[in-house]
Amino acid sequence: MSVRRQVTRGYPRPTSYAGLRTTQPRRRPAINEHAGRRPAEDGDGSLRTVAVCGSCITRDNFNARFNEDHRRWYDVVLAANQSSMIAMMSPPVEPELTDADPLGDYDAWNVRSDLSREFLAGVVEAQPDFLLLDFFGDVHFGVLRLDDGRYVTDNRWKLWRTAQYADWVATGRVTRVRPLEDPDAYLELWIEAMDRFDAFIRTNCPNTQVILHCGFNTNKIVVGDRPGWMPMRKGARLAPFDVPAGNALWKRLDAHALEAYGWARIDLRDERYSSTDKHPWGPFWVHYTPDYYHRFLAELHAQDVATRVTPEQRGLIEEAAAACRSQLAEQAAGLDEVVAAGQERIRVLESRGILQAVRGRRPPPEDLAVPDGTGIEHAARVVADLEPGLEPDDREQLRTIAASGRERAAAQTERWTPVLARQQARAEELAGLGAARAVKFAIGQRIRKTRARWQKPAAEKESR
Repeated sequence: MSVRRQVTRGYPRPTSYAGLRTTQPRRRPAINEHAGRRPAEDGDGSLRTVAVCGSCITRDNFNARFNEDHRRWYDVVLAANQSSMIAMMSPPVEPELTDADPLGDYDAWNVRSDLSREFLAGVVEAQPDFLLLDFFGDVHFGVLRLDDGRYVTDNRWKLWRTAQYADWVATGRVTRVRPLEDPDAYLELWIEAMDRFDAFIRTNCPNTQVILHCGFNTNKIVVGDRPGWMPMRKGARLAPFDVPAGNALWKRLDAHALEAYGWARIDLRDERYSSTDKHPWGPFWVHYTPDYYHRFLAELHAQDVATRVTPEQRGLIEEAAAACRSQLAEQAAGLDEVVAAGQERIRVLESRGILQAVRGRRPPPEDLAVPDGTGIEHAARVVADLEPGLEPDDREQLRTIAASGRERAAAQTERWTPVLARQQARAEELAGLGAARAVKFAIGQRIRKTRARWQKPAAEKESR
């Protein structure tokens, strides 16, 4: 995720940044500098302030490459990136970074922020409207336990490049705690830290709404303009990662946080997004296609507007968002089933034996199609009925629910229709081979019998 590439098609290019690698002087950043904080416009009191404690899967939603107009609604005033929650709630460790450490300004801030736990003081100072969390750091990195009992995030992309880390390892001061090696033991440490984090936020930021971004790793990638997707191992050069195990742990972390702390959520896992080689940071397990980020912002808009309306209106907003999610989840699941069924049907047809071929032509298979639904249009109607009682900005925010849903559904249809058409054509071709195989088999049998009749007398004559 630290790799920067030129912005590619499918992601908007902001006018203020060319999307190319830049070099900045090394300096100590201010606490909120890398959160993207900017002065509020004169008289503008409508922006909702946001703090992000997570990773790029959450922070990128507030990047103009992914959501061009996010600054109309939200001001990200604070961020912590890729930190484990175990490390976050451990006593701070004095950062000892030097100019010799091969870290850029942003990576140095990541390490310094993780060690100093500056986010905790920052969130109390900022008192944001929303605190968005994801647990990428705990799933992908885990922690290092220092010899004095403190913890730091085991960030192999950034911390490992520092002299401070090298000294810890050389002197035997650290024990590595890997989340996927013993998930139960890791979860025990994590829950204890999370209990304290929840209590800290409730005590010090009583008016802040915590929203959990339920993350996931995808094992699929869209490559170029090719229809459908392919396995990540074939479409991208990445270090091996156990996606099923990582997702199982991530699901446990999310489930505990939602049940134990009662936080709100943004959960798009059932919509089954893939990665893409067109992602600005390159393909990765948590670098999704552009429509994901638009769907995320629509979900956040729904929760934002819901804080300013009546309970009845809030229920209708939730109904609209749920209807959109439901259709997209059903479409994604249906697509996977249809594609798998098509592949299995082709496999069976290709493996038919002679006896099946003799039975002659089979009827052509039923057409394959991208599953459809009505949830998105229902969401659009619900929002339209709500609009007369809403402020203009609120109307615009809620319209993104159906708009992002249509975009996702259309992308799925465009991506998978050619694949299903090819499967259909191949299946029909194979189904029509039955008669041809039967004729070929019959001719072959006649030739073999005739040859056998002629060969038998010749063999008997020779034996005399």
